[in-house]
Amino acid sequence: MSKIKRLYAFLILLFLVGCNATSVSDDGSSKSTSNEDGTSDRPGTDDKEEDPEVEEKPSEEELAAIHIAEYFPPENVIKHFKGEGNEYASEVETIFQREGEFLSSVVNNGGTQVLRVYQLTQDGIHLVYEQPEYYEESPPSVTSLQAQFQIQDVITAPVEKGRMINGWEIVDVHHELTLPIGKINDVIVLKRTAGNESLNVHYWAKQYGLVKKEFYYKNEEAFELMVTTELERVEEMPQ
Repeated sequence: MSKIKRLYAFLILLFLVGCNATSVSDDGSSKSTSNEDGTSDRPGTDDKEEDPEVEEKPSEEELAAIHIAEYFPPENVIKHFKGEGNEYASEVETIFQREGEFLSSVVNNGGTQVLRVYQLTQDGIHLVYEQPEYYEESPPSVTSLQAQFQIQDVITAPVEKGRMINGWEIVDVHHELTLPIGKINDVIVLKRTAGNESLNVHYWAKQYGLVKKEFYYKNEEAFELMVTTELERVEEMPQ
């Protein structure tokens, strides 16, 4: 394949990924006002015993909380994506064995291959390394790449509608999506505009990670959908 075609394929892949600079998110914590023996510091309550039959129920905020770990990409699988709108819209992503917090993947869109390394933490999903034109069968060790890491936040806590993460806006956290692989609930939807000329929309699902990408280009009146990449099937890597 000519260098021009590989470059064109890589540009399409970049449009569908839309990576940005690093952003920082805030963490919060709460403290209990109870003593070690379970009694309260409030006046008049020292001699009262707790009813063992009463259980504390989780708050509405706790019930609605998004657990980012559920959206981590799976390991040791091959994800096949159906594409429309461009010859390089279809993709095959091979996701390898985790190395601690780190997970490597290689994406092939028929024109080029890109190596990516993600860091998966309690705080979120972070892209820490990306290498275009990578044509090896397996990724290098994470240790050999760490000196070149540049952290870019993908999804970080708290996952709330309207929050901005690294130039991406969370527009929905409980989206229902129908894909070639089937119907999926509780999908996190992120969108990012580039100079009011183009729009990228990414969809993240529990147990699958990234499941759909859309690229829109703005004509004279509105954004027009140009390229779609959707998860079609997932298979285990051969041992």
